[in-house]
Amino acid sequence: MSDLRIDFGWSELTYLFGYREIDEEGMADTDFYLGNFVTTNAKSVDEQSHELRLAGDTDKLQWLVGLYVWESEADEGFVQDFGSGNGLTSQFTAEGAKSDSLGIFTQATYSISDTLRLTGGIRYSEDEQNSGTGVAGLDNGGGLMARPYDESSGDWDDVSYKLAVEYDVAEDSLLYGGISTGYKTGGLNNAALSTTFEPEEVVAYEIGSKNVFAE
Repeated sequence: MSDLRIDFGWSELTYLFGYREIDEEGMADTDFYLGNFVTTNAKSVDEQSHELRLAGDTDKLQWLVGLYVWESEADEGFVQDFGSGNGLTSQFTAEGAKSDSLGIFTQATYSISDTLRLTGGIRYSEDEQNSGTGVAGLDNGGGLMARPYDESSGDWDDVSYKLAVEYDVAEDSLLYGGISTGYKTGGLNNAALSTTFEPEEVVAYEIGSKNVFAE
C-alpha cells in the first residue's frame, strides 16, 4: 500500500494505491487413504486498488469527494491423478475469475451553530464479476473426455446514504443520531450452475451520547 498527498491550501488531494500478487503451487494426496488419488494445483491472483479523495474545510463546512476502483483476476488449474481402475486415470480442471468494483462518494458536515452540526453523505457502487470452469480427462483406454467451458457473470449497483446530526450539550457532552444504509455486493456460485446470489443491504439507525466524566 502506498499513498500520495498534495496540499492545495484550500483542500488536500490524497491518492491511495494497493497491489497484491499471489503465485502458489501444491500437491496433495486428496483421498487420504490407499487409493493414491493425487492432486496437483497452480494458482495465480493479481489484485489492485485505487482511491482518490479531495477534502477541504471552511469555518462552517467540512467536505470530501472521492473515487474508488478495485480490480481482481484469478486463475487456477488442477491436475488429478486417480490411478487405474477408476474409470478416469486423470482429470484437468481450469478455473478463472475476474472482478471489478467502482465507487463514487461524497460527504459533508455543516455547522449550523457552534453546538449543532448536520452531516450528509452519498455513495454510488457498481460491481461486476465473471468466472468460468472447464474440465477434461483421460479414461482408462486413453480416450479424451471433456465438458464444455462453463461461464457465469453478474453485475450489481447500489446507492447508499448517510444522514446524521450532532449536538454539543456541554463542553464534555455530545448527543448524536442518524440513519445510514449499507451494501455488500452479490456474487457467483459455481460457474457450472450459472447462478448468482443477490447483494446484502442494511438500514442502520443510531442514537446515543458521548461524555467525559473524568480526566
